[in-house]
Amino acid sequence: MKLKKTGLILQVRTGSTRLPNKIFKLLNGYPIIEYISERVKQIKADCELIIATTDKKQDDPIEYFAKKNNISYFRGSEDNVLERYYLTAKKFNINNIIRLTGDNPFLEADFVDLLLNFHILGNYDFSTNKGEYGSNAPIGTGMSIISFSALEKSYKNAITKYEKEHVIPYILDNKNKFNFGIHKIETLKQDFSNIALTIDTQEDFDKMENIAKQLNITPENYVSVYKIISNLKI
Repeated sequence: MKLKKTGLILQVRTGSTRLPNKIFKLLNGYPIIEYISERVKQIKADCELIIATTDKKQDDPIEYFAKKNNISYFRGSEDNVLERYYLTAKKFNINNIIRLTGDNPFLEADFVDLLLNFHILGNYDFSTNKGEYGSNAPIGTGMSIISFSALEKSYKNAITKYEKEHVIPYILDNKNKFNFGIHKIETLKQDFSNIALTIDTQEDFDKMENIAKQLNITPENYVSVYKIISNLKI
């Protein structure tokens, strides 16, 4: 089966209210955005990373990072994230969009490959392996894939502010209009969905910093989520 063009769209901005400039905070000596961009390189599938940030001047450093690291980027609305995603996917001709956020430094390449295979074989409009759907994935390691047609339908039909501020609420509220797939990560032998490997607050950052230092995780020293969770006290 011929794969359609796949893109990982990373939505990031510096204006986080809970943890400002989070994407450039140094985790074990390296900025979070560098962890994500380097871990993407471990994905086996043919897919392109695209950074989608805002058109605000305060996010110029994100554009600079993208240019410096030869990463494609798009700048759009700060508040209408759905529009930003849609225009990014349209500009780069992406048919299957893997949604990434700047909260999650420990992107697991294996989870991406497994989900993408599931998404393509099932011909889904939307597929996810997030822990809250029963995939067993720790919080901050699950993700979703959206077909361009589903993203376009969401963009054209979303009405509320909440639907536009986020990317997937319209799809979640209208599951009957989409081919919706939930992927259980069979390589995770037990439920780890109660473990958080995400960064929303300073407390979260401190926890991830401790993990990164204990396991000597850096952008270039890839440590899988499997190894991370096996070293955590459950």
